Amino acid sequence: MSTSERPLPHVPATAKQELRDWEPVSNKDVAKLISEAPNKSCQLDTAPTWLVKQCNGLLAPFIALLFNTSLCTGCFPTKFKHAVVTPLLKKGSCADSQLKNYRPVSSLPFLSKLLEKVVQNQLQHHFISNDVMPKFQSAYRQFHSTETAVNKILNDILLAADQRQVSALCLLDLTAAFDTVDHSLLLTRLQRCFGVEGCCLEWFSSYLSGRSYCVVVDGNSKVIHVICRGAESADSINQDEQSSCSAYSGPTNVIEHLRQV
Repeated sequence: MSTSERPLPHVPATAKQELRDWEPVSNKDVAKLISEAPNKSCQLDTAPTWLVKQCNGLLAPFIALLFNTSLCTGCFPTKFKHAVVTPLLKKGSCADSQLKNYRPVSSLPFLSKLLEKVVQNQLQHHFISNDVMPKFQSAYRQFHSTETAVNKILNDILLAADQRQVSALCLLDLTAAFDTVDHSLLLTRLQRCFGVEGCCLEWFSSYLSGRSYCVVVDGNSKVIHVICRGAESADSINQDEQSSCSAYSGPTNVIEHLRQV
């Protein structure tokens, strides 16, 4: 039986506070997001990013209206779901004839990433204010990194050594972890573990469904593919989504201290 055919694991309901509706975004908020955004453009954009920034004051009210319509209806715009994937060599010294030496770089429309940022900010505020983030998670959290994770493990090993215990460290790393995320499981965990309900849950369902991408090589667009599972690892909002599904995706560090006999 394939993974997609297996029934979803039971997810206990642990959420204490619900997030049902998004807060409307103001023209000022949108203008700030535009001004702070990197000067990167996607070939799917109607206008380059530098031009959008130059016309920030004029465009912000219309972009805010578009974003608020998406937030209040729970519908992510279809045109925001299409990505352009460009294969780039991992290292300049790699042979360009070997496909394994390439890494896919996904580019999304500029407005798509702005809308993701709006939702990311509100979702992250919900996570932090209700203390629902896993205590020892270091990924996708402010003031946390791989360094804090390593420090925690090292500290645990030293404490165990002081107690005359033997430490066994098991390191697990899923290949292409972002591609293994099951959308149904992710939505279930958002609902039952993090209290995402109503319009907010509908928005995430819309955000994950109907996505597609095309591969561009030497300026020519290739076949369009529809994404059935997994997530765009470059998206800002997916970082928080991956946090909500962290029990099922890697890398994961498991450490067990065994009392020395």
